[in-house]
Amino acid sequence: MAHQAELQAFLQEVTDESGVDVSSHLNDLVSHGLTKFLLNDISADDWAEVIKPVGPRILIRRAAGNVYLKAELKNLQTMTEIGRGERDKAITEGSGIRGELEKSQSELDRIENELSRAETELDGASSKSATAEDTVASMEAERAALIDEIDKIQQAVITATVDKEKAVKEKEDAINRAIQFGVSAQATSTGPAGYAFSGLPPSAQSMQPPAPKPFAPPQQRQPQAAAAPAQAMPLEQCPWYHGGVSRPDCEGLLMGPTCGPGSFLIRVSTRGDDSYSLSVRETSGARVKHFKIERVGTAWKLALKVPDGMTFPNVQALVANYQSVGDFSGVKLAMPAPKKGAKAPSARSARPQSARAPAASASPKAKGSFCGSCGSPFKAGERFCGSCGAVLA
Repeated sequence: MAHQAELQAFLQEVTDESGVDVSSHLNDLVSHGLTKFLLNDISADDWAEVIKPVGPRILIRRAAGNVYLKAELKNLQTMTEIGRGERDKAITEGSGIRGELEKSQSELDRIENELSRAETELDGASSKSATAEDTVASMEAERAALIDEIDKIQQAVITATVDKEKAVKEKEDAINRAIQFGVSAQATSTGPAGYAFSGLPPSAQSMQPPAPKPFAPPQQRQPQAAAAPAQAMPLEQCPWYHGGVSRPDCEGLLMGPTCGPGSFLIRVSTRGDDSYSLSVRETSGARVKHFKIERVGTAWKLALKVPDGMTFPNVQALVANYQSVGDFSGVKLAMPAPKKGAKAPSARSARPQSARAPAASASPKAKGSFCGSCGSPFKAGERFCGSCGAVLA
């Protein structure tokens, strides 16, 4: 306990002199069986093991090196006082002890020389301490520069991600335009009276297609609200909706043998805040990612690390959009996870729409009177879904 008290007093002294609190390292010194007067015998490598932080280690090691100097200085001062007392006593006793007085004076001179040497060494130690403080300051500056560089790299990654998503959206818009153009060109044409034929007239089949007109880059895509939106397929009937399945059961299903990379489902959020969660197995198949689907007024949006600013009139339209996007945030919605008691969909039938060729067969197939992408119903004769804009075959 006495050694521990000495160490505690020593650390408090270092704290008072340096302005840096090193008292929290008392247990580090005690656990290594060190005392105040053993600190100076520790090698530089052993110091790195005893005290982990560089700054406190330098301060404590420097102070430990000064312990012996201060002790010797204190002893020398005591001896100086003793010598001076002996000198005064010799002068008082008379000239008979002049030889002793001269001897004491010589000893006193020697002690004063030792004292001067100790003071010089102490000044050198202080200079080394200042150099160490400058080194610590330089290291802190380098650390701050590294943090700034990391921030710049992270910002560049975010910018690149946004640019990538923008390019994907531009590509989708171009594909949709091409699909729509192809559907329009195949409309039935009527010839002279008594003749009817399907497709382009023979005289137009040899014509070169018109040069494509340049168009401005598409703006941030927002789902268009129809003037009188049709009621979408009930959420409970959608193949990817699993209701109130728990998060552990959800992960067990998606990582199970009936699912593969890109398998996904929608479930009620366990937070109880009137929201949903999109759970999808990563493309690598290593783990399951969860995204919150939250309400924004009367619309819904997917909470992404890098927001895309897109909102949708219902969850069905949201799922249809991200199925057509392909890869996003390290995942893609390839196939719905099978519900309990249902067969797992084949990988061929679960391919995302964006991965198929832009032909008429790539359009979402109508399931009865519902859109194959978002589940919204449509009227007979309509070519495009009023909720998600997909081409109806």
